[in-house]
Amino acid sequence: MKKHAFLLTVAILSLVLSISACKKTKEQEPCNNKGKLCLENKMDSSVVITIKPINSQFTLQKDYTKCSELPGNNPYTVTIATPSTSRDTTIFILPCDNKLIILR
Repeated sequence: MKKHAFLLTVAILSLVLSISACKKTKEQEPCNNKGKLCLENKMDSSVVITIKPINSQFTLQKDYTKCSELPGNNPYTVTIATPSTSRDTTIFILPCDNKLIILR
């Protein structure tokens, strides 16, 4: 009887150890699930850039580049405004993207 109890205890202990050794680890997203969007101004004047839906707005001077790190797998509407015109475009940013928009 003692032999069966010992074998049962060893079996239960090995089962508990094998289950606890297989705990799940959280998989990390590549690039922290972020992409980069860079805007380069090659126009003759400064422009105002608006990125929605994050409502980021900044002025981009002539011959200057600005990069923004954005959450991936999302579409963003980029509005480019000068004193005489206003244009917009929608761009989809994926994780680990490095996109460059050159304004001319």
